[in-house]
Amino acid sequence: MGIIRRKKIQGDGWKMNFIRKIFEDKADDLVHEKFKRFGKGEYTRALLSLKKSKKLLVKSSYEFTNDLVKLIIENAKGDIAVSGLIISTKDVDLDIEYEKTKRGKLHKYNIKKQSITKEKLNGLYNEFKFDHLLLNLKADNCSLKCKTSLPKPGSDVKGNFCSASFNDVNIAKDFAFDVPDFKNLDIKHIYKIEELITGKEKNFEEMRINAKRKGKILRIMDIDGEHIEKDHDLLV
Repeated sequence: MGIIRRKKIQGDGWKMNFIRKIFEDKADDLVHEKFKRFGKGEYTRALLSLKKSKKLLVKSSYEFTNDLVKLIIENAKGDIAVSGLIISTKDVDLDIEYEKTKRGKLHKYNIKKQSITKEKLNGLYNEFKFDHLLLNLKADNCSLKCKTSLPKPGSDVKGNFCSASFNDVNIAKDFAFDVPDFKNLDIKHIYKIEELITGKEKNFEEMRINAKRKGKILRIMDIDGEHIEKDHDLLV
């Protein structure tokens, strides 16, 4: 078996979620990571529900967990209360309070409830941004709650895996980048993968992971009761 290597990440400076990156033609390795498990076919994924009043309330399916963690880091004021679970193939030591267990190839980092700086949380994000950051976070102006059990393969996608709150309603623009204004917004995405473009890797598993998924992505929105559909070429 060969060693599976990830290519150097490009474009990690973009401060936007993976769906926005696709629609703005800025897909990078973090976007590719979201698609590497899919073969040819159609998949309903990336569910979002946004409500604006005095605050912005966000509910999402599990695909947005890491993006929401990054959004909290970028917008939190002061230290951040953190707890939850990190699931990764990496075996590393962390500079926070945690307990680690292993099951098969996966390491589970059970993060004990504690207060840490934005810089330390950003370090965690950078270490595990290709993995699963199932964290509960709370700052003075924003918060995030995530379930700590990943959906089973093949199960229906649930739109309440994550719940977030932001005092600044303008943060909605990251998710509603193509919606001028709204009070209630529900979005789902359908991946239509028509082709897997493979490289010259001899190892099948490496070939599958590194293959680019080509097709279309359909964005279906309910904007205050109005139904809108958009699509975009998919090459990730």
